[in-house]
Amino acid sequence: MVTDFSYCKKRASFVELDRLKFKDRDQLDDQFVFWRALKDKFMVSQQWDIRQRQYMGSRYDAREGAYDWDLQMALHDRGAKTIMKHEYKSFRSSGVAFSPEENENHESPNRSLSSSKVMGDGRGDKNDYRGYWGDVVVGPYITHGLETDNRELTKLVNGRPSNSSEMIAKYNINELLTKIHSSQSCKFENFSLS
Repeated sequence: MVTDFSYCKKRASFVELDRLKFKDRDQLDDQFVFWRALKDKFMVSQQWDIRQRQYMGSRYDAREGAYDWDLQMALHDRGAKTIMKHEYKSFRSSGVAFSPEENENHESPNRSLSSSKVMGDGRGDKNDYRGYWGDVVVGPYITHGLETDNRELTKLVNGRPSNSSEMIAKYNINELLTKIHSSQSCKFENFSLS
């Protein structure tokens, strides 16, 4: 569809790809082909580790301490206190931010997280590299896991949040989907983690 304009106009007339450069269309086509070709492996755990090593550099060997530092100084000091240490450490180690089961199987990676990027090597040659180039520090907690209209979820116990950002995010997303589906607000009493 990216390279065949007549097919694109027939299937998705709202999409205009003819103004893109050939290079950009080729990259889009390459990405869509990768998403559909399940025989091509995307080792997300290896790509996550490579991205962590690239971001952290010499601090990689002391990554546990760096994770704690980033959580305390970059997130907690800016008001993101609902992000718990164990969930943040899990995200930074594996890339899995929200997991309903502790022993959940994550063998089917989200292929949309992979993309290719043209980068130069030490000799000046440019090559196309496929990998994960996204965020490895903040995580998805900021979007839905910090604030909520439900006061029960934001209560403090001994000066600490009683609910994690995962719980708040699950509630907020459930609330959002309920509003979209029925134009009504869901009740906290009816909400469960499972």
